[in-house]
Amino acid sequence: KLMANQIPDTAVPSDLKEKMNFVRENVEDLVFRVGQVKGNSLDGEMILNTPTGKGHKNSLAYFMNMVDSLVD
Repeated sequence: KLMANQIPDTAVPSDLKEKMNFVRENVEDLVFRVGQVKGNSLDGEMILNTPTGKGHKNSLAYFMNMVDSLVD
């Protein structure tokens, strides 16, 4: 189950609701692995599977669109 779906709308700040809705509608399978902070850096890994049946045919384009939408 997507963790973003577990967060009630009332708990999401109004300026983040659009981004949260984007995640809820476009992410099916996402895994974050984060290591320890060392100085000013943080090592991590993100595994993001391209959703099927939503018109996403290119994983790189899907990832870039997702980052662009969330960083805005």
